[in-house]
Amino acid sequence: MKKIIQLTVALLLTLGLYSNSFGQYPQDPPPAGYSSIYRMYNSSSGKHLLAGRTEADNLTSYGGTPWVNEGLMGFVNNTSGEPIYRFYSNSAGHYFSTNSTAPAGYVSEGLIGYGWSAPMTALSTPVYRYVRISGGTKHLYTTNYSELAGNPSWRYEGIEFHLFIRGW
Repeated sequence: MKKIIQLTVALLLTLGLYSNSFGQYPQDPPPAGYSSIYRMYNSSSGKHLLAGRTEADNLTSYGGTPWVNEGLMGFVNNTSGEPIYRFYSNSAGHYFSTNSTAPAGYVSEGLIGYGWSAPMTALSTPVYRYVRISGGTKHLYTTNYSELAGNPSWRYEGIEFHLFIRGW
């Protein structure tokens, strides 16, 4: 049953008949000097990661992939702002994105782009970070503070950074 639900959601996302709860503001393509950031979901492991356009396309392009593109979160600046990095823990099989230093035991996968730790007026949206407190280490990044409201399996950790969404 779980597999049927996952496939149905993936199909509806692909056809544009289902809107994720966080991708309501930005529209592709990004303006000059910016890159798109997508939230990816692995239906086998239940883990999320943030990915740029090319990586998102690559993760979802081969048959049998467990990765689902959940939608466009916003845009990062390509050259200025505060750096946002993605890290990976091989022992935990866990991705972690932040604008600060690597957690112990994590290896850098590189720069995602540049965002801000403070809001940039109407041009940006906060990215909230939640951690799963039961069922293994998982983080979820969302621009919708209420996405996990009332879910006792997740704990709110705060605003991680801000992405650009509109205003050009």
